[in-house]
Amino acid sequence: MSFLKKLIGQNETEKNYNPKITVEKIQQLFEYGNLKNLIGTGDDSLREKYNVGHLISWESEERYFKGYKDIPAQNVPTHIKWSNNPVFAYVSIIDNKVRYHYSEDGDSAVYICPITTNTEHIKLIDEIFEHYYNKFGLPDVLNKVKNKKRKANKTNKMKFLEEYLTTQDQDFFYDNFCDDSAVYKIAMWVDWREDDDNIITYCEDILQTKQLSVETFDADNKRGFDTIITYKNKKISIPYKGIGADRDTTIKTLNQAIQSEFEIRLCKESLGSDTLCFIPLSNEQWNKLDKKYPEQVNQKFERITTKTKMFD
Repeated sequence: MSFLKKLIGQNETEKNYNPKITVEKIQQLFEYGNLKNLIGTGDDSLREKYNVGHLISWESEERYFKGYKDIPAQNVPTHIKWSNNPVFAYVSIIDNKVRYHYSEDGDSAVYICPITTNTEHIKLIDEIFEHYYNKFGLPDVLNKVKNKKRKANKTNKMKFLEEYLTTQDQDFFYDNFCDDSAVYKIAMWVDWREDDDNIITYCEDILQTKQLSVETFDADNKRGFDTIITYKNKKISIPYKGIGADRDTTIKTLNQAIQSEFEIRLCKESLGSDTLCFIPLSNEQWNKLDKKYPEQVNQKFERITTKTKMFD
């Protein structure tokens, strides 16, 4: 490579290099990772080899980002992320095509991390992807994992939760709470970096109250914004203590806002991960489970109080 190219970087992919990652391979990693609950996993062996790559996470479904300040509202594509702040690398699926993203400026979200055609970046991301693809034993292991166990039926929420409470299968949680999008009608999965507004939206998507909403707007305070939860026309401002939002305060305030009719509890089996699972149910539904399976409910779910530590 010439000195000039080293200085300014390559703007186009070398004609003799073909990117290695395919849409099919990404979808295989998504499927395997979701089945095995591998979100937040990593490989420390990559720390010295690359300046990014030892931490991997992903979103296997496109979602909507409502926008904030100078970042416009937009659809966030399905993507895989490798991070080692301030270096971030992504591979995404946009219009059914693979796109590579790379930044050394702390652009931590895929929608602000620029798409790259720099061959060195693409080769790096290809190598990291192949490392994980081979580490997980893909694609051969996927069929073995899929056929290993019967999946629980999620069409009836209460029956599904009762099966979880009474099963002798120690892997039931990981095999059934992390396997497909159907679980999002029952459980809220919240990442430690989650957009706080999303948490209220996830809850409403499950409870379907048609009376629960959230709004964030600019405000003259040390944070520069306020987030307001509205339930049945009653508004509650989330009382963040620091200069930014935090997941613990959001979830506790949401639980308080809906407590007259609903309650959110934490799935204890998700503790220790940077993505936690929560179950919102009506008070009546929780009472039924508490009376029928008191020991099992206490073992697998935690009530959320002002002292509960989740992400902090």
